[in-house]
Amino acid sequence: MQEHKKMHRKIIMLVMIILGTQVLLNAEKKDFPYEFNKKDYYIFPLATALSFSGDIVMNETDFDLTVSEIEKLDRSDVNPFDRPATRNWDRNLDDASDFFSSTFPILPAAIIIPQIYKKQWRNTAVYASMYLETYYLTKGITVLTKAMTQRTRPYLYNNSFSPEERFNFQGDEAPEAKSSFFSGHTSGAFAAAVFFSKTYTDIYGNNTWSKVIWTTSLSAAAFTGYCRVEAGEHFTSDVIVGAVVGGAIGYIVPELHKKKYNNVSLSVMPNYFGVSYKF
Repeated sequence: MQEHKKMHRKIIMLVMIILGTQVLLNAEKKDFPYEFNKKDYYIFPLATALSFSGDIVMNETDFDLTVSEIEKLDRSDVNPFDRPATRNWDRNLDDASDFFSSTFPILPAAIIIPQIYKKQWRNTAVYASMYLETYYLTKGITVLTKAMTQRTRPYLYNNSFSPEERFNFQGDEAPEAKSSFFSGHTSGAFAAAVFFSKTYTDIYGNNTWSKVIWTTSLSAAAFTGYCRVEAGEHFTSDVIVGAVVGGAIGYIVPELHKKKYNNVSLSVMPNYFGVSYKF
């Protein structure tokens, strides 16, 4: 396990170096499109409060089931759309989802490398603040929803294993048994993927690389969700909701920080009057 984690870290660092280099080489000369505004007085404290409240709730809530409770579980009680997930159990795909979950949160750092290189510290601070708001909002909403709903994970319905085996899975292999809704791996992956893709496009322009980044990052985020279902950790609906919530936060936070430009200009001169609009 430790060797896998070391390999994951090496791959993550390699991805960061490649992405950072490509962004730096392909960055267009454009005005930085984001700024601090009055919304930060509300968004940042709210995001931080949600995240830390979620941590407290998760630490104080017992999400495990007893053997007798597991014995009473019946997959026929699960809605038909989600029921197929109760037959899944794949530790390799669980490891794959963990890898992507570890990789995605640091990818947006590659986008801001040119700003750091040019010593644009205010731009760097704005970008870092936006990402922290995205990260904390996603994490807080996800964790608090898990605590409120306490949905049992699909692997606990899998009668291919004895109730005792499923009870033991609640340890390191599949912790927090009653925290299925919604998928934190998926919400985090989509939040970072959309944030990563949108901010690149806004900062460096809609170009070939922006299309590659959108396609690749969203595909990887979707694969993360697929892995969570196939691993038996989440129902399909958990993943869909996680993708919608994470993706929405990853898009809305940067959008709220975009600079307001006055696109209309008025020119008044002797014998001349003109109005222009900048698209």
